[in-house]
Amino acid sequence: MEARHAGCTIFVRRASCSNRACVQGTGLHAGPEVTVFAEEHPDEGTEVVFHWLNPGGDVYEHESPSFEAGNAYLREDWGSGAGKSPLQIQVQQFYRELAEAMNNGTDYQDLMDKSLAANYITFRSPNWNSLDNKSRALEFFRSFWPTILDYCEPRVIISIAKEPYAHMSEILRDQGFTNIGEICKRVNWGRAAYTFGRLSKGSRSIALLRLPHLSLYKIFSRAQC
Repeated sequence: MEARHAGCTIFVRRASCSNRACVQGTGLHAGPEVTVFAEEHPDEGTEVVFHWLNPGGDVYEHESPSFEAGNAYLREDWGSGAGKSPLQIQVQQFYRELAEAMNNGTDYQDLMDKSLAANYITFRSPNWNSLDNKSRALEFFRSFWPTILDYCEPRVIISIAKEPYAHMSEILRDQGFTNIGEICKRVNWGRAAYTFGRLSKGSRSIALLRLPHLSLYKIFSRAQC
């Protein structure tokens, strides 16, 4: 992997130069570069991959391969103070519950900072429907993510939106994982639902979770959910 020691910056730049879909710029990690290379930093213990479909926005932003201060959903100021935007609060609430469920003594903030928080596709657009050359972008990142998963070896993968969930499930099966179960349930908010699956290969087991878009469905602060 030619970008091994640069947080995949080279891959992102190559994609940016070859794909005209990135007119608004690119954004890969919402966390530190070290979370990718778990095998080189075993003490960091990357257990969780948390990813969205692609970065939003309709104004060009310079490429951002990583956010070295920690997890951007916890540490970055998105206009309301660090970690205070509605979306950041939803993600933090989710991590509180995840840390409790994992029951390994990890504080939710530590778990966030050690997670690989990233966009499945790095190309920025106002929304998914307005991204040009979607098929080309999907094809490129379909070949990009297997290498990332080989390096960070997560126990849990959380996908926001159906597309990255489906692609991650497919990637893991191509890597030899077997689907050993999947459930889909509504979250008591219209038709919004989550999907939970588990895949295994030898002694390894990966939990794969799809959540509804947390900008639209603030399920972690709604009593009915």
